Amino acid sequence: VASVCISNMGQMPNPNEEVMAALAESEQIDSGEALLLAVASTDAKGCILTGDKRALRALALHGCASIFVGTILVIEQIIFECLQVKGREWILENICPYKNVDKAISNILGSQCDGSMESIVEGINSYITELVRLHDPRLLRDAVKLQN
Repeated sequence: VASVCISNMGQMPNPNEEVMAALAESEQIDSGEALLLAVASTDAKGCILTGDKRALRALALHGCASIFVGTILVIEQIIFECLQVKGREWILENICPYKNVDKAISNILGSQCDGSMESIVEGINSYITELVRLHDPRLLRDAVKLQN
């Protein structure tokens, strides 16, 4: 699956230098996130997938935030889609071995990686709702209240 995704990727466009410089001033947005955001800002259809909630909180308060309205996807949105398509057991089997990479995901799946469907959906909802409320209009793409 990864090789198919990689083969479909194009060359990364040049970042918007002004956006890059503006984001670089924020201590909460690291250089990698600043670069990804600056690249995404060059394409009206651009989108960025991230798990960096600290950077998103800082972005929401930044003067550049309006550039990114509706362009951000977070890991929780992807996991929710996987949950709907693949189911709880698949999530626990395939994500739990790597859950410590992201603190929010670790919390959502449960300390013993035994979260019920309801608790996983509730946890995902909690993080997405927080991120939606950071900025109006919202930064997140396709962020709606999730249903179990």
